[in-house]
Amino acid sequence: MKDANKRKAIFLLFNEGMGVREISRKLHVSTNTVSAIIAQKGEMPELARKDKIHIDPELLRRLHIRCEGYAQRMHEMLEEEEEIKIGYSTLTRNIRELGLGQSKNQRCDQKPDVPGAEMQHDTSPYTVKFGTTRVKVIGSVIYMRYSKLRYLKFYRSFNVNIRLTPSSLIPISYVVFFDTAYMG
Repeated sequence: MKDANKRKAIFLLFNEGMGVREISRKLHVSTNTVSAIIAQKGEMPELARKDKIHIDPELLRRLHIRCEGYAQRMHEMLEEEEEIKIGYSTLTRNIRELGLGQSKNQRCDQKPDVPGAEMQHDTSPYTVKFGTTRVKVIGSVIYMRYSKLRYLKFYRSFNVNIRLTPSSLIPISYVVFFDTAYMG
């Protein structure tokens, strides 16, 4: 949509005798746009929709309860009982805007912090530089959710049968002897 000043300029140039193609080239506007603006006499067109359907939010709430949240049944009842012709997509948009049928947005499930109830374990391969040599190791990390502590231990190879306990691991705050830029 062209702004009002450009529309008036196009209409005035046309009234002064300039052709549609010439206006189009000089103002970098398509010939179809120039013709449409001339047909509208340079005025901005009316943009407000007159056919927009407004449904009482309270009616939608009552229908939502009566139909047990089934939007398709709400659509049928609006057409049959209330004699309101509305598109299904418009109805579902109105339902979403009113927040009907939606559970409250929760970031995530809240779990109580219980000592020892939850921990996460991860094993990943790393390349650690010791002096001038690079050594491939397996880093084993345990994150204790309750205490928020992380423990790290490196192994040359990792056997799945190894039993990891917090006492056999090193707290991660003490492991600063390698350069993290060489971790892969």
